[in-house]
Amino acid sequence: MGEGADRLKALPPITRKERETPKQRAREIEGEIDDIRRSLDRDLSELDKRRHEATDWRLQLRRHPRLVAGLGIGALALVGGLVAVSIAKRRREPPNRRAQRIGLALRRGYEHPEKVARKELSVPVKLLAAVATSLGTSLAKKYIEQAWNTRRPAPPAGPSASLGA
Repeated sequence: MGEGADRLKALPPITRKERETPKQRAREIEGEIDDIRRSLDRDLSELDKRRHEATDWRLQLRRHPRLVAGLGIGALALVGGLVAVSIAKRRREPPNRRAQRIGLALRRGYEHPEKVARKELSVPVKLLAAVATSLGTSLAKKYIEQAWNTRRPAPPAGPSASLGA
């Protein structure tokens, strides 16, 4: 036979007292079941109350303000650090890569100059640029002449001055 038959043989024999009062035994078992049920109800209601408290963020904020502040500061520091690393990573370009990029841009400009300065300037802007250039040139010439004249010593007046000429 299977294991079940062996287990049945291993059960203790029913005593005379148990045979005489099966209704009493049933009531005892029902009482034990009721006690267990009440205990389970108490435990479940306590667990439900704790679950509600744990998920109530306002209550947690009131109970643990330092912890919440620390977590907030930590989150801000983490986000700030990630942004800083991202920015630093972009800026830290190796010199050879930068030279390659500049070389590529110059090559494109040489091969297709029409694509470099596509936008045509309007007539007033061109006129203003011409005026600014001529004004800047005349001012620069004037300042250079002044600087040149103040640096040169004046020729001496007298008989030796006519010998050098």
